[in-house]
Amino acid sequence: MSTPLWCDLEPTEQALWGRLRAHPFERPEQGLDLVRRVAREQGWTLPEARAAVEEYRRFCLLACLSETPVTPSEDVDQVWHLHLTYSRDYWERWCGQALQRPLHHDPTPGGQAAGQTYVQQYAQTLALYERCFGPPPRRWWPASHRRFARPERWRWVDRQRYWMLPRPRHWGALMASRWPWLGLLLPATAVALPLNPLDWTAGPFLALFGLGGLLLWITTLILRHLASDTGAARGGQQLTAHEMAFLAGGSERLLDTAVAAALDDGALQWDDASRQLRPTGQGSVSEHRDVLAAVRQGARPKRLARRLAPLRQRVQLELMRRGLVLDNAQAWKVQLWSALPLALWCGFGVAKIVTGLGRDKPVGFLVILTIICAIATLTWLFKRPRFSKAGRGALAQARVQQSRAARAPRSGHGELAVAVALGGTVLLSGTAWAGYHQYRMPSGDGGGSGGDSDGGGGCGGGGCGGCGG
Repeated sequence: MSTPLWCDLEPTEQALWGRLRAHPFERPEQGLDLVRRVAREQGWTLPEARAAVEEYRRFCLLACLSETPVTPSEDVDQVWHLHLTYSRDYWERWCGQALQRPLHHDPTPGGQAAGQTYVQQYAQTLALYERCFGPPPRRWWPASHRRFARPERWRWVDRQRYWMLPRPRHWGALMASRWPWLGLLLPATAVALPLNPLDWTAGPFLALFGLGGLLLWITTLILRHLASDTGAARGGQQLTAHEMAFLAGGSERLLDTAVAAALDDGALQWDDASRQLRPTGQGSVSEHRDVLAAVRQGARPKRLARRLAPLRQRVQLELMRRGLVLDNAQAWKVQLWSALPLALWCGFGVAKIVTGLGRDKPVGFLVILTIICAIATLTWLFKRPRFSKAGRGALAQARVQQSRAARAPRSGHGELAVAVALGGTVLLSGTAWAGYHQYRMPSGDGGGSGGDSDGGGGCGGGGCGGCGG
């Protein structure tokens, strides 16, 4: 398999990569070779298993190139576990001939400190992967807070005793799969009905009103998207972490990003006991002047957003200047256009209610549907769009460019602010500042190895060490 490298290797390293690529993991004479065993054990297709084994091959190269221990993803770790069971191939041919050095699999000692160490090792591993092979594929290298989710997520399951049902990733897609059935309601009841819908009986009209409301909801989304197109962005500079945060999550995300940048730089520290942010007098004071001033004024984290209004205004005005965020007039235009279809549909419902009352017919269900439609109309009318079409494109481009850093940020490299800007405080899980995430999102999915957990999946619940010698 030919895998292009993005980095220049020394002759000895090129020879190492050549030996790793030449090592066969598929052996027809073996029957159940490593690739097929991985597919069987993990429930993957054969192409998926081949891809996972290829990621394991790359990981082993990184283990030899890195000066510090490396940590694999959960899926790559499973391939490593299974390869270790082929002990002769692993120790004699893989380590002895291909790597020409031992590669030991070290389990975690457990505890919060070890969990934080593995989170940083994983981030360093993905950074090295990006330099050698380009952006790590999300399928095999998830974000650090998902990689180090609590070990209760993982269980051995006897499929002869239990059914396996995957959790839907997107409820919208699930509901969309059911919408065609809704379309069957109207034709079945529209036979021999009057041309004027106001003269229809309750059943057919309710079906029409409900289905029409769903279709107009989709129309509203399309109109909102089209109306937010204000032209191409002005200025070609890349987004800063603060600008990414405002586009991705508004004022609250901007607050968390400013705090994360100051924490990463050492200008702030988080006190778990008092649940307070405290200035340290270190780091770049000028760079974090807004958040430091707010903290010194005694504002608790949940009230910092109000004190950071000057920062929000500067960021918002700059994004408006570049055409990435709508001004007030543009925003109202989008809001009015998006609310118009449902407002007209509400009027249609009111007309039928008046007709029904005039004919002494029950209209209770229709009143409820019309109220729901009115609430949806008001929601769209007062819901300010976060960004323009150009802003949406700039944010999407930033997510692609910062894909690796947004999943597994390295401390001290300015990546933590980018990760929080694009993904929220959940990216602090498993770090020394996990307490800040738990304070900000007490009922959310901690998603990680914060607190006193052992730090996630892998061997012994915490990932694996790197290249031993």
